[in-house]
Amino acid sequence: MSAAHSILIVDADADFATTLAAQLALDPAFSPRTAASVADALHLLGTEPADAIVLAGDAVSAEESRDALHEAGCDAPVLTLLSKDEIVTDDAMLVKPVRMAQLLPKLRRLMRRTDRDETIALGPYVFRPMAKTLGLPDGTVLRLTEKETAILLYLHRAGDAVARETLLAEVWGYNPRVTTHTLETHIYRLRQKLEAHPSDARLLVTETGGYRLMV
Repeated sequence: MSAAHSILIVDADADFATTLAAQLALDPAFSPRTAASVADALHLLGTEPADAIVLAGDAVSAEESRDALHEAGCDAPVLTLLSKDEIVTDDAMLVKPVRMAQLLPKLRRLMRRTDRDETIALGPYVFRPMAKTLGLPDGTVLRLTEKETAILLYLHRAGDAVARETLLAEVWGYNPRVTTHTLETHIYRLRQKLEAHPSDARLLVTETGGYRLMV
């Protein structure tokens, strides 16, 4: 029998985390642990990596937590459990209260997707969307946030200029709290990582009303 998958549940609600861990432990394929915060999670991950992370929070705090985990070097796929009434914008999200019949298939799909992780050539970089990294030939690895990864992946798949409004809708969903300024801030940060001279962008360029990847 293969070893059980290590699952780390990160939730400040200790009762919920403990209950979810007990439910996951009923399946011999999973070995769950719990952490009350991202700081606690990083401490646990320093001693034993996780095959997947189940992360609870609202849309804003969850994104910040995912980014903190990835920037600390955690490449495990993250399944986000959003607070009630939050909008689900991708397949790696669920809204509380959680049903195991929904959670287990999503968790398994995420781990299978990581096993098939694609690599994409972006100029001098090797882009790994699932790992949220850009690799250089000299071995340097640049960490990307969740939204930076989503922006690059959408632009790559589009193969053409994409309007700002389209990127906002596709990456953030129809969220009234998100503005064009939010997108421009993410584009600025991406250029700091991608471009040799960020003020003279050659890879991630501005086109009328939008952006294009020149690869």
